[in-house]
Amino acid sequence: MGDAAREENLCVSRAAASSGLLWRSWEDDLYIVHQASSAETHVFNGPTAAILRLLDDRPLALDNLKTHVEEALGAQRGDLAEADFYFAVHRLDELGLIECVQAADDVR
Repeated sequence: MGDAAREENLCVSRAAASSGLLWRSWEDDLYIVHQASSAETHVFNGPTAAILRLLDDRPLALDNLKTHVEEALGAQRGDLAEADFYFAVHRLDELGLIECVQAADDVR
């Protein structure tokens, strides 16, 4: 994904592999997530978990997803470091839990 992920015309959606995730909250800002389709268990921080949960409803343009994540976390716009956000998106993409595709004009 790299720098290409930062293009405004990318859209992020949940992948089929992310259906049936089992969530458990652990400590203040950590989540244990079991992915039944691969029998893997992951540990996600708050921003990473927020990305997955926000994509439950609908795909979002990448540039809007970061703003929605900040709102879900109760943070001010710009508080979530871009490097941290893009790292989380890249990692979720590697795990097959989200997909990044070219956005249609109506996805924002």
